[in-house]
Amino acid sequence: MIRPLATIAVVCLLCGPLTAQDVSPIVSEGLVDAPLAQVWAAFTTGEGLRSWMAPHAEIDLRVGGRMLATTTPRDRSMIRRPSRTR
Repeated sequence: MIRPLATIAVVCLLCGPLTAQDVSPIVSEGLVDAPLAQVWAAFTTGEGLRSWMAPHAEIDLRVGGRMLATTTPRDRSMIRRPSRTR
């Protein structure tokens, strides 16, 4: 157990700390054929997110507010469970 930890420590020392500038952002762009107010509501309200993306969503769109969204379907139909082998 000590050997893997020592290896990790050496790698961390050699690489140095990672900062936000070391990571490239993921960017996805698209055009939506809908009025701006409707698109804004779809991304910034719980009701809007529930209408197209997340079965459960809560958004407090204020500075310091929080966003909570669950993308698992209510019936859990898309969850793949590992098969058991004997």
